[in-house]
Amino acid sequence: MKKLAYGAIAVLLIALLTLLLGQTSIAQSGSDLAVPMIKIKPTAPEAGETTKIRATIANQGGSDALDAFDVVFEVDGEPIGRNSLTRLNLGQSRAVDFPWIATLGTHKIRVSIDISFSTVRDSNKENNQLTIEVNVTAPATVRSATRQIVEAFGVALEQAGKALNFEVSGDALKVYSDALNALTNTANALHDLNEDLQIIKSALPSALIQQVQVQKADAIAALYEGLADITLHMMGALSLGNFDGIIEQATNLRAKLVTLSQATFESISFDVLKPAVAQLDKLIPLAIEFKNVFSGGKGRDLATVGRELFEALLNYGAALVQAGQRLKQAAAEQAANFSDSTGNPVSVYIPGSPLVTSAANAHGLKLELWDANGQLVNSVQADGDRLEFNGMDSAGNTLKPGVYYYNLTIQNTVAATNELGRLIVSNQ
Repeated sequence: MKKLAYGAIAVLLIALLTLLLGQTSIAQSGSDLAVPMIKIKPTAPEAGETTKIRATIANQGGSDALDAFDVVFEVDGEPIGRNSLTRLNLGQSRAVDFPWIATLGTHKIRVSIDISFSTVRDSNKENNQLTIEVNVTAPATVRSATRQIVEAFGVALEQAGKALNFEVSGDALKVYSDALNALTNTANALHDLNEDLQIIKSALPSALIQQVQVQKADAIAALYEGLADITLHMMGALSLGNFDGIIEQATNLRAKLVTLSQATFESISFDVLKPAVAQLDKLIPLAIEFKNVFSGGKGRDLATVGRELFEALLNYGAALVQAGQRLKQAAAEQAANFSDSTGNPVSVYIPGSPLVTSAANAHGLKLELWDANGQLVNSVQADGDRLEFNGMDSAGNTLKPGVYYYNLTIQNTVAATNELGRLIVSNQ
């Protein structure tokens, strides 16, 4: 087979998809503007907290959207604002943000596309809007930043995997466009981790920012960034029909994912990613086989290889989702418990009353407490899996109402782990 320009190969690839999908048409009339995803940052907002509503806007149709159009944001049916996008090409997606001060209660967040004043021709208006439900809670008396960090690791993987769940059926050009959008949205979900981590860190005083745990979180976030960059390069190779580029980036993706799967964070292992690595081990040989057969080499039926290749990509996404869910579960299971003297979760803490801290399988606990200025106010410790704090500073004075920050060291038979977080002290 003669060497072709990558753009020509992309056209041939779409034609091949037509054969694989059993379709006779590879053209879809008009653009198809959609809202495939809405995120709230931070993911678990508290009342009074400034949040960011982030909507992903995608063009899943058969042509570019050349004119400007609006993205409308609503909370509980009331418009809170709109942003304008000037152009969105075929297979392209873009994130659009709008700020919102969260209020207590359960809210419906709706994002819709408004083309009433645009010349954009939209072929499918059924996916022009999306609504999600958000529960805004009162500020928690105890809030574990460590748990938030691990949950952010999990959410990023879960959303990255869900983005790869696209339909491999219907119009071939739409499948091609959906695949490009899926890879872009997967990369964006992985990129988002760094922003989520910065939000969590911004709520901590400098004394806790310097902790090794926070530095380790930054190192893991850098691995996520690497995965995101490689995924974007893979999308670029696919958009050009560059099989060599796809294979190269898939190989790079596997290497980076193996490194992440070997990481640990406060005894929580990222080996939950091993099934995702296994799916890439299936995908890479299939991509090589697909390229060879497509180039005229001998081998299995091209349609069979193509379907298996798509299936491996979808299974890779499913494995990312499962890994993310397992990380979130581990975050909940490992978090320390803060309760009152009767064992009930503490809802309001008034100094002078006991604040009981416990951790499963602990041989010793140490609680260090800082004020909002980063000054250490007390340090208490106890043997075993239970520690009681009476709300006093190191000089025996009652703590003033306000926000404090803690570093809980949990000693077990293997090593010590740390939990960083916030404690709100009340006067009533």
